[in-house]
Parts: sequence; structure tokens; C-alpha cells
Amino acid sequence: MREVLRTDTSTGWFFDESAAGGGAWATSPVSVGDVRDDDVFDNQIYGQSMNRQVTESQAYVHQMYIFDQEWLVGTYGYRKDKVTSYGSSFTRDDRNLVDLDSRALDADPSEEPFE
Repeated sequence: MREVLRTDTSTGWFFDESAAGGGAWATSPVSVGDVRDDDVFDNQIYGQSMNRQVTESQAYVHQMYIFDQEWLVGTYGYRKDKVTSYGSSFTRDDRNLVDLDSRALDADPSEEPFE
């Protein structure tokens, strides 16, 4: 059982759109990396992202009964959101892998706030 769980390859499935009849499911060999150790995992990271969003919200809702019998109820609502996004930066080592200790959020927004 140990050899089965620690295999280097496996069979993956994908939908082949170029197959006759509008496509069909097909198999393809897949390489399986062993990333149970942190050192092995850190040495296989080629890309990363980290971001932050700050949201400022305003909301107002008013409800009123138009008739005494409460047959008709009027409702008015207002909402305004302002979202500011911040990106991240990182460096790569000489093997072009991400240096995890260099990750940092940018102090300035990556774009104008979205309202």
C-alpha cells in the first residue's frame, strides 16, 4: 500500500473537445510531486499572490406603511461601497523560485478605489 500512495505518476482525466462526436473523456499521465515536507513544498513554488481589499460601506433602508390597514408597504434602500485593493511584491531566488520570506503587501493601492 505504501508504494501505491507514494507513486510518482498517476492517470488524470480531461475532456478532449477535439474527439469525434463533440468531444469525449480521455486519460493522460500526470506527474505527482511529493510535497509532504515543507522544504520540498517551498522548493516547488513558482508563483504566488497575496492581496488585501479594504471596503468602506454605507447603507440606509426605510420602510413605511402607506395605508392604516397595512396593505401596501413602501421600501426605500441606498447602499454605497468603496473598495481599495492592495497588491503584493516578492523576489525570486537564483532558481527562479519564490522567496517566501520576501513576500510583502504594497503600502499604496494598486489602483484607484472602486465605487
